[in-house]
Amino acid sequence: DVGRRPTSADDRALVGLVPGWSNAWVATGHGPNGLLQGPYSARVLAHFIAEREMPTDEVPLPGSFEPSRFG
Repeated sequence: DVGRRPTSADDRALVGLVPGWSNAWVATGHGPNGLLQGPYSARVLAHFIAEREMPTDEVPLPGSFEPSRFG
């Protein structure tokens, strides 16, 4: 199958720390918006993992992307 884009059960991306783990992070489930949201999600996630602050001129990801919403 070609052209399918993984999505979550509620059609919102999952970006952040996996519930119950201290060292497992995900950035998935963007669905058809992955080409637009994926690179920015990766940038935000890289800042989280490196424990660095996001630049003040960048918009944070919505809390609704937290993987814990399914946990």
